[in-house]
Amino acid sequence: MTHEIPIDPMWRFQLDPGERVQAESTAVDQLESRISVHGSWEEQGYGERSAHQPIGTWKKKKEYTGTAWYGTVIDLPEYLEDYHFRLIISGVHWQTALWVNGQAAGQRQSLVNDHCYELGEEAKAGGSCELLIRVNNEMRMEMEETHIHSYHTATNWGGITGGVRLEAVPRVSMREITLTPDAERRQIGVVAKLGGNAASGESALYSVEVRVKVNNGLTVIGAAQPDEEGTAAVELELGLEAELWSDSNPQLYTADVFLKREGRIVDAQTRRFGLRNMKADGTRLMLNGEAVFLRGYVDCCVFPLTGYPVWDIEVYRRQFRIARSYGFNHVRLHGWSPPKPFWLAADEEGMLVQTELPQWSRHYRTRSRDADSEAHSFYRQELKELLGALNEHPSFVLLSMGNELIGKEGHAQLNELVREARETDPTRLYTDNTGFGHLPEGDREGDFYIPTLNWHPPVNTDFAATPDTTQDFAAVTRLGSKPMLAHEHGQFTMYVRPQEEEKYTGALEPSWLSYINENLQYKQWEGRLPEFQRITGSLLMDCLKEAMERARRTPDLAGIQLLDIRDFPGQGHATTGFLDVFWDEKGITTPEAVRAFNGETVLLMRSGGRTFFEGEQAKLALEISHYGSGTLDEALINWSFADQDGVLASGIAEAGSIEKGRTTRLQPIAFVMPEGTAGKIKFSVALSDGSRAINANEWSFWVFPRVFPQEHKGQVLTNIDNVRTFLQDAVYSQQIGIHWLSYRVEAGTKLIIADRMSKELLQFMHDGGSVWLMPAKDALQDSISIHHLPIFWNYLWFPNQRGTTMGLILNEHPALGRFPHEGQTDWHLYGMTEHSVAVSLDAMPSVEPIVEVIDHFARMKRLASVFECRVGAGKLFVSTLRLTDEDVCKKPETLFLFHEIFTYLMSEKFSPAARISAAELLAQFPIAGVSYDVI
Repeated sequence: MTHEIPIDPMWRFQLDPGERVQAESTAVDQLESRISVHGSWEEQGYGERSAHQPIGTWKKKKEYTGTAWYGTVIDLPEYLEDYHFRLIISGVHWQTALWVNGQAAGQRQSLVNDHCYELGEEAKAGGSCELLIRVNNEMRMEMEETHIHSYHTATNWGGITGGVRLEAVPRVSMREITLTPDAERRQIGVVAKLGGNAASGESALYSVEVRVKVNNGLTVIGAAQPDEEGTAAVELELGLEAELWSDSNPQLYTADVFLKREGRIVDAQTRRFGLRNMKADGTRLMLNGEAVFLRGYVDCCVFPLTGYPVWDIEVYRRQFRIARSYGFNHVRLHGWSPPKPFWLAADEEGMLVQTELPQWSRHYRTRSRDADSEAHSFYRQELKELLGALNEHPSFVLLSMGNELIGKEGHAQLNELVREARETDPTRLYTDNTGFGHLPEGDREGDFYIPTLNWHPPVNTDFAATPDTTQDFAAVTRLGSKPMLAHEHGQFTMYVRPQEEEKYTGALEPSWLSYINENLQYKQWEGRLPEFQRITGSLLMDCLKEAMERARRTPDLAGIQLLDIRDFPGQGHATTGFLDVFWDEKGITTPEAVRAFNGETVLLMRSGGRTFFEGEQAKLALEISHYGSGTLDEALINWSFADQDGVLASGIAEAGSIEKGRTTRLQPIAFVMPEGTAGKIKFSVALSDGSRAINANEWSFWVFPRVFPQEHKGQVLTNIDNVRTFLQDAVYSQQIGIHWLSYRVEAGTKLIIADRMSKELLQFMHDGGSVWLMPAKDALQDSISIHHLPIFWNYLWFPNQRGTTMGLILNEHPALGRFPHEGQTDWHLYGMTEHSVAVSLDAMPSVEPIVEVIDHFARMKRLASVFECRVGAGKLFVSTLRLTDEDVCKKPETLFLFHEIFTYLMSEKFSPAARISAAELLAQFPIAGVSYDVI
């Protein structure tokens, strides 16, 4: 029998920055300190505080990179004289070497696997065994951004975190046990390979026996003798009543495996397993013969208290239960593979896991060039050991060779790794890399692929979510013939949350907050944080809902890998999660709300837009994406349209029989928009099967009256051609207020609408006139581009993206009149905000925005899309919303808002409180030149 010999977790320890320690001549008691082998050296107080204060990530409170030594002395019991000894070092980062009684016993390197050593003849039963371990965490290959040791995620932690085990192993033992489940036949295959020094021809004296207790209380037993190479294969039929393991029913069994010699047990090991098959069938993933949609998130190896993957199963159980409460059944591990407790918890909670080799590197970017030979050999060994270590875990269903490894095409060496993995363990599915490589896949090896739906041609992230719910990602999925998962989907962000700083009670500190807090204090915006967080959090969730529903609407898509359910601490600090890095709620959504668009069965809606004129008919197409249990035989849809005063219409529609594993289109639901007032209409749907509630979802629409401008003949001048869309009697001229070389404005002019500042407009205002300025982008001195969606990732890492803001605040103001809003960005503003700009008010501190734009927290400019002020004796109203652009000026919402603003500007209500000087005005809106020769 294999025995584990107790080891004191406290070892002698010494940092060795100069690498002066000589193992052969160093006794354990010469090491100057003590340390636990259950934790990094930084969290136990070793290392130095760094002067570096990263503005885009966190940092360890103490840091050390280099060599350290661990030592202990163990007494080996005398009764173990017929055993040999094995040392297993877990959670080590990432190179080790071992000396036993002063003799070198080898060296190992791995980022995701145990470091195992055979102690050899130096370790003898009945004697003392002095162990000296050299650990080094220096980067030896070009792979520093891999999340298992990136500064931005798990940090370059050092030490031994998972403990050290010493095993006494029989001279003949089972050195390797491989399980092969067969869900279709309700069988489990067990292959045991013998190790040790059995004499030649002794195989007939040994047998391998496997026992599995099944649901009905019976124990199924099977046995086999090893062949001449010491391999015994046992197949057990567990019976038709044996339950299959799945994400919805994580049934686990235990296999007790015994090695016997002439009937006497000489070795015994236990494996926990589940009966499950994971296969690819065309573009679908099949779990136990039924299609499954992977509702996943990306785990980037983020551990805010330790800086390294923890070894506490309760931590992972909590993570998975939280994730399941939000509808997730899948997790992708970004460039790492976690410790044993993770897998035990994933098995129990029914998580479908994609693990990866520990690499985010450039070794395979060039198809025509081989990867660095040392690195490739390292990854190959990691793969071999990882497949062996994870064999028993049913939650392990997918494996990728790493993150974003290739160019548009594949790489032969990655193809080779995929083939080797399939040969080693055909019960999992494999792919060459996550995220990169174009479809069609060409000669790339993979059972499935993970294209980005953010960047894969012809789509891009600028349109990841829009109010047009007829859109999907079929332009990408039609290119492939195998299952596809959406790579790092989402990546929308919200405002930073400095209140999380108090949670950092461990080895890390959120250094990114130092400059952010300084900026907040400078701006005196600490009191505005709750408002910014609430509004940007709401926009994040609106966009996330649409992006995930858009993916769910996509034919031939097998799953989503959301980045992320939590914030990402590094790479500029990306506030992408609806949970913080501690897995705590931010208060911007609920599990029920997320399950509405992320459950196993989801109601979907297709509509070309969200805004309508009064009296128009909205014809809304419904779909059911059903991956829940079985066929829905009595599916009913309860639907309703409601405004703020109550239900406007409702009904029940029979959906018939809804098959599992597909998206079913239903008959559209028509609704005539009410007349009279502008307002928000909520469309709610609920799916039931008999008396069982399945899913409920909802979407917002807006209705607007058809409006006509008030009398304005002879009162309005403009140089914007499309203003005549709204104001037919407006006088149009390219050069307003100029007659030959002199200033002149026609008597009776009440309002000038212009797209740039001029000396004539300035004169008009100083004489008491009113100006509505809709500045063109080239007519602004200090502006920021607006994208309706919140900024992708963050400003520090992607400063040149199309929009770098985070949403709008619509303040109560008579200029907005009857325009419906809830004080923040919503889909009916999309056309007017997309491609627009925000004006910086930093140089106009007295001006208060009517429509404020929330800037990214790294920059914190004071921005507005709409504001007003006095200039001289006159009045200025500025709006940068796209009210007159060709593609949006005829939309119901645009026509209505223009009408409301115009009505306000022509009324006595237009009375700005703030006043700015001409210098302040011209600093933002420079004087436009005039071509006098064409006047």
